[in-house]
Amino acid sequence: MVKRKILTGDERHEPGPDAPKRTLDSPEVGACSSAELTRDGWTVFATWYLNWGDARLQVGPERVEIWLSPDADDETRHRGLNSTVLRQTIEPALVELIRRQAAPGQSGGPSMAELLTQVRDHHSKQARERLADLPRPRSDAEGYYGTLLDTYEQIKASGVADPVGVLQDALSTSEAYPMPRGTVLSKLRKARKVMGVHRGLE
Repeated sequence: MVKRKILTGDERHEPGPDAPKRTLDSPEVGACSSAELTRDGWTVFATWYLNWGDARLQVGPERVEIWLSPDADDETRHRGLNSTVLRQTIEPALVELIRRQAAPGQSGGPSMAELLTQVRDHHSKQARERLADLPRPRSDAEGYYGTLLDTYEQIKASGVADPVGVLQDALSTSEAYPMPRGTVLSKLRKARKVMGVHRGLE
């Protein structure tokens, strides 16, 4: 049975002295997904990291851990980890973990779509915080459109997929009544005009 878990920013902690170079605490990492499989007395634990700006996860894991399972028999413990075990047990287990990561519904664990949604929600939350004190355009056009444009540019610079959609999420008062995408694009065009910026929208 494959066990999978997902860690988010809410579960961050200070890495220990023996922590790998890239962890969930690394500033560029938005989320990670890990999967575990036990086979023939060995447990394989693989971790995939998703950067804030990534549109999809890499195929292979970034980190792999291997250890003897508590219920491993004496023969397995005596043999230890050797090239035969790596070839006949560890490699097939890792291939299975990668396969299930690509088709997460088979294991009942979180999907890559859920990971990407977490990253998108993070950007939406940040954008919503930047726009919380947005002035009214009629009373302070430069402040309104300048903040709007700066927020969009920061979202876009992060590399997240569909920056206009993320801004749309942040500007919408509720999920039930989202601001039309065309309205968001119109606001951005107006912002570029007001602020004298002539770059095209993406």
